[in-house]
Order: sequence, then C-alpha cells, then structure tokens
Amino acid sequence: MIGYYAHHHGSGHLTSANYFAKKLKGRLKIFSSLENNKNKEISFLLPTEDPDGTAFHNSTVELPSYLHYSPVGQQSIYERSLLLLNYLKTFAIQLMIIDVSVEIAALCRSSSVPYAYVRLPGNRNDKPHLDAFKGAIVLLAYFPEALESSNTPNWVKEKTIYTGFLSSENRKSVSLPKIETTKRVLIISGKGGNDKLESSAEIIAEIFKGYEILAAGNFNKKVKGIRYLGFVNNLPSYLVKCDIIICNCGLNTIATVLPIHKPTVLIPEERPFSEQITMCKQLLKYNRFYTLKDIESDCSVLFKDVEPLIFPSALKQDFFKILAEKNNTTSQLLTKLIDIKK
Repeated sequence: MIGYYAHHHGSGHLTSANYFAKKLKGRLKIFSSLENNKNKEISFLLPTEDPDGTAFHNSTVELPSYLHYSPVGQQSIYERSLLLLNYLKTFAIQLMIIDVSVEIAALCRSSSVPYAYVRLPGNRNDKPHLDAFKGAIVLLAYFPEALESSNTPNWVKEKTIYTGFLSSENRKSVSLPKIETTKRVLIISGKGGNDKLESSAEIIAEIFKGYEILAAGNFNKKVKGIRYLGFVNNLPSYLVKCDIIICNCGLNTIATVLPIHKPTVLIPEERPFSEQITMCKQLLKYNRFYTLKDIESDCSVLFKDVEPLIFPSALKQDFFKILAEKNNTTSQLLTKLIDIKK
C-alpha cells in the first residue's frame, strides 16, 4: 500500500493526491488535515499543526536546523504524529509520498518509513528542505523539467522524477473559435490566497475598460467593471471563450490554463520560498506570458496569435505502474523507483 500526505494549505495538494488515487486504483491511502470530499473512503483526517495553546513557550528551546516548524509540548502535534504512525502500521504502508512537509519527512525517516518527497517550485535550498530531499528515496516535481529553476542543485535535479503538470497530463489542447465580437478577459483565482490578484483588480479594470471582465474563484473585494462568478464547475468552457487570461502562478492554476492557447497575464502571489515568483520567471521566457507591467501602457500586445506551448512529457509510465503493482516487496518497490533515475 502507498501512503500520500497532503498539506492542508490551498486545494492543490489534495488535488494531486486524488490524481494519484485515480492512477493507483485501490493502492493508495491519503492523510491530510484538510477534509477530502472526493475520496472519503480512502482519506484519513489528521489533527492540524496550528497552535492549540498547549505548546511550551520558552525562547531557550531552539528549533532544530532540519525542521521549519516544531513547537515543544503541543498536544495536537503529538496526537497527529501518533495517529499517522498508527495508520502507516495499520495499512502496511510501503512508501509515503510527502506533499509537502519536512516535519513529516523527518518523522517517516526516523521511523524507518521510506518516502518520496514532492518538490514545489521556488528557492528551496535551505537546510530543512535539502535534508528532506537527501532522506527521500526519490523526489517528485509536478511540473516540466523545462521550468526548473537554475538555482536548483544538480544532485536534486538528478534525483527528481518530473511528472509534468499532473492535472493537464491527459488533457488535450483546446482552442475553439469565438463567435462573440466583445473582447473578454477572464481572471481566475484558486483557494490558496490571492492578495496580489485582488489588489490588482482596479488596475485590471482600468487597463481593460470597455472589455467584458469576468472573475472566477474566490474574491473578497468587488471592483466596478468586473463580473464575479464565484467558483465554477466548468472553468475550461469559460477559458476557451475568453481572449485573455489573468491568473496567479500556482501549479494547479498553470496546469489548467496551459492547454488553452490564450495570452496570459501572470500575477504571482507571495508564497514561502518564492514559489510563485520562481514559476512566473520561468514562464515569462515564453511569448505567451506577460506581467501587468508589460501591458499597463498598451494592452494591444496581447491580441496576437499564440503559438501552442506544449512541454514534452518526461513522465515514465512505469512510475505509476511500479506504484500500482501489488506483489512488490518494499525492497523491490524502492529498488525499481530508484532505478528510474539511473
């Protein structure tokens, strides 16, 4: 059995876990502090890491250099760790996929549980991340190798299996003709926080005055000139009918807009380790992507034909095939995963 730890921030980690669940067909258990409404029968809720008032507040207790967050004496973390280890034993977990937490990586490694660690974009060359990478059997990156940061150490890249954007792996490129003559702008936002996107709304409304401007997703502040749709179930149908896409740079968001060959304005959000800023810089190398600064004085640059941007898939089918095999011993499973990178 394979285990998948999904971080609770935003919806992207659980989305990836559910993707793996579909691929592995009964070979996966999901653990998270965020409720999973899609695969409840294989998902197990963990206590949150958030402060619960029980931690020992003494500044003389230093944080170990291999962790990001480790309050001393916090009851919820004690219960969370114990519960997770009990699940790993109960379900005979052969491999944990950790998306993402250096603390869970340390817990697994010190408990002799092998793990694969999910690498997000950004500058993650700090000691806790590098130690978690070193302790992993393999590393996983849910983006194309072409978008890898130049700051990433070679040994980290060599240890990484690049799956490409998971949610767009089997999605065909879509480009439908528009019948409408009105120019349409679509702003999309996920669930991980959108402060930069929201604070740019008035500028967007000014730049595209006279256009139809729609906003899909979570927005707390309403700006005149923008029609707010909330979360929509058929987002791709809105994307193919718009002329311009405006979005942040989260992995799930980019995976969603990439197959839709439309000019895209990127507004990266502030995230730990410059996650979205790094992804934005890599995408701006391609002439389909722009920043607000690029179009503030003249947005006509957006209205041109866009060449399809298709990254070659580096995903080896045997990766999921290996995880799905039921008859592998733990040693055989780990050996086959490591051999993928040789």
